[in-house]
Amino acid sequence: MQKWKIEILALALLLTALPLAAASSLKAVQDSYSKRRDFTAEFTQDTHQVVLRKDIHFTGKVSYSRDLGVRMDVYGPQKQVIILKGSTVWVYLPDDGTVSMQEIPKEFASQNILAFFAGISSLEGDYKVAVEGDSLKLKPKKGVGDLTIKVDSQNLIKAIELRDATGNKSDIQLKNYRFDQGLKPDLFKQQAPKASQH
Repeated sequence: MQKWKIEILALALLLTALPLAAASSLKAVQDSYSKRRDFTAEFTQDTHQVVLRKDIHFTGKVSYSRDLGVRMDVYGPQKQVIILKGSTVWVYLPDDGTVSMQEIPKEFASQNILAFFAGISSLEGDYKVAVEGDSLKLKPKKGVGDLTIKVDSQNLIKAIELRDATGNKSDIQLKNYRFDQGLKPDLFKQQAPKASQH
């Protein structure tokens, strides 16, 4: 079970790359998110790990609140709840009841997919940004790897490609955005639910 936690955290520490619609710019993407208090979106993620020669398919949901943090609910291949607040990542594996918490090193923080959304309004602080054809390419100023962002006609991110220095690659697809639902603080609490009493 420990290996899945490590793999999803490794995935979370990957870089993001998304191709943009031609009329899009980093400012347009940032503006489309910065006017929202919160959002949820469903995701699928296909990760290829070069060293392990392994492909992993993840499914789940991302929840973002400007004031409360970012949460990733992974439905498969193993259930996980990952919550980012500041530079602290909390991971809960419901099936085996384990919890872990760790600080993201500063050089990796800007490369974390959760931190990417948490810092969506100030990406130019962490990344060098270049337009390449229909893509917006982001390279972290500290750390290695790159990201490319693909957006839809409303400048919402619909795909992210993460590539790290070792050649590991993740393709993330986002869909079914829902905005300004008034997400509750409990959703972002870094605490495992109490066991139900029978």
